[in-house]
Amino acid sequence: MRVALVFCPFGSVEQPPTGITCVAAALASVHAVDCFDLNIEFHAYCVEHRIGLFAKRIFEGEDVLALKDLALEGHGIPAFLDGWADQLAGYDVVGFSLYNATYNFSKTLMRRIKVRNPKSVVICGGPFCELNCFGKEISRLPLDPQAPGSPLLVDGTVLGEGEITFRKVLDAMAAGGDWRAIPNVLTIDRGELHVNDGYELCNLNGLPFPDYSRYPLSKYSQSIIPVVGSRGCINRCCYCGEQPYWKKYRFRSAENICAEIDHHIRTTGLSLRHFHLCDSLINGNMKELERLLDLIIEKNLGIIWYGMAAIRKEMTFEVLDKMKRAGCLQLNYGIESGSAKVLRDMRRRLTPDLAARVLADTKRAGIRAGACWIVGFPTETEEDFALTLRFLSD
Repeated sequence: MRVALVFCPFGSVEQPPTGITCVAAALASVHAVDCFDLNIEFHAYCVEHRIGLFAKRIFEGEDVLALKDLALEGHGIPAFLDGWADQLAGYDVVGFSLYNATYNFSKTLMRRIKVRNPKSVVICGGPFCELNCFGKEISRLPLDPQAPGSPLLVDGTVLGEGEITFRKVLDAMAAGGDWRAIPNVLTIDRGELHVNDGYELCNLNGLPFPDYSRYPLSKYSQSIIPVVGSRGCINRCCYCGEQPYWKKYRFRSAENICAEIDHHIRTTGLSLRHFHLCDSLINGNMKELERLLDLIIEKNLGIIWYGMAAIRKEMTFEVLDKMKRAGCLQLNYGIESGSAKVLRDMRRRLTPDLAARVLADTKRAGIRAGACWIVGFPTETEEDFALTLRFLSD
């Protein structure tokens, strides 16, 4: 059985995709899987065919969410879609990783694949497929929107983490069993939505390392290698989907993460050892983070890296200085507001004073600091917004 995992535009051109690569690693011992980063392939296509303005708009984030199917029928893009549809239609199972920015491109490509090979099984997964997002709508997509009674475009949707569930789906398919009965699979049967209970969480330390050498790394703008050290978040901010999606905060051991970094150094052959610790927050477990920093320094790995971090009192200058010595270039913090009242309303576990101290210590340690902000929170007043502006100016 031939299986393809696909990540479509539009996403970062700095590094390969993590989701499909991690799932492929979990399947590799049993199923032969090919991964395709069509995001980087499309970026190269735009450069080659001088689709400059269009590529600049979409890859810099402008108009991504507003793109409709028709937007993909101009600019010479059908030839790109048709070429990949011809190739992917030869697979028995094609899995798509869906995010809001990849959805329209993925949907357009799925239809071309199904037209070429109606027997090809299309499975979707990723954050956009969750029940509290667009999972139900995706499951009901028609192959032909203009034809009443059209067959469905998507055969099934994997909810949550794909390493366990998608492997069980493929195992059942290979054995001729009923893969639609697998827990965490969303399907439509005679117009009715079916979701099987039985959510399973991955043991992160037990997962095999993803293989990024399968991608054309020279095509990426910075050849950054992503590393996932944890899933979920220790906070419960009222606006965030981390907890509903990941269920609980889990982290890998420092030794396991360090071993993966060393694995990528050996297998990718990149001269610049640049890593993205792409957790929702790298400092959810301060003990393991400090142990990881110690290992990077002790082993003299010679890497540079960046990631997202939470504002916490444990982020002292001493810890930040150690992070710098371990190769940290930049930390991006979720601060969201300069108003203590708005932060409380958001259920944020920080104060403006603590945020200011951590930012100052980050700069003093020689690490670049970035920050995320939310403007227009429902309880935010003009006075609250003024406090945010004052925080930024200070």
